[in-house]
Amino acid sequence: MFALMAVFPCLMHWSLDINADPAIAIQTHFFALPRYLRVLTYLTAIYLSYVCTLGLILPYAITTLAPEKLSALLGRPVTLGDIRINPFNFKVEIDQLAIKEKDEKPFAGLAQVQFEVNFWQSVFNRAAVIENIHIQAPYAHIIRVEKKAKLDSTSTIFCRP
Repeated sequence: MFALMAVFPCLMHWSLDINADPAIAIQTHFFALPRYLRVLTYLTAIYLSYVCTLGLILPYAITTLAPEKLSALLGRPVTLGDIRINPFNFKVEIDQLAIKEKDEKPFAGLAQVQFEVNFWQSVFNRAAVIENIHIQAPYAHIIRVEKKAKLDSTSTIFCRP
């Protein structure tokens, strides 16, 4: 309540009855406000939801769920350090991505990857458009196998021990 009063000084005239239900009192006073203030409140709530979802919740969800899903898909342990998403310029930073052998030896990975998604081109093309990509310290442990194997896809390459 006091936070709303700090943001919207026009709410200072609210006099809440102590015996009344505060939720009903706030609701009736909110709808008594001018329309532009209600629209501004809705837009602020939508904007803050967008920033929190894209900047906080989505990176946390990816950091916790992606290693499990990638490990199951590749058949190798995958670790992921940190993900940061800037919701204002759509810049994504992924730190310490590593794919390991089944015996926990390094197989492939990178120290950091940064890329920028062009939002409006992605919307109009209906496909993700990445403008810039920077990869720092990529590495891969590749060995030559004497036995001739038929390699028909990248999933076959990654799933072999």
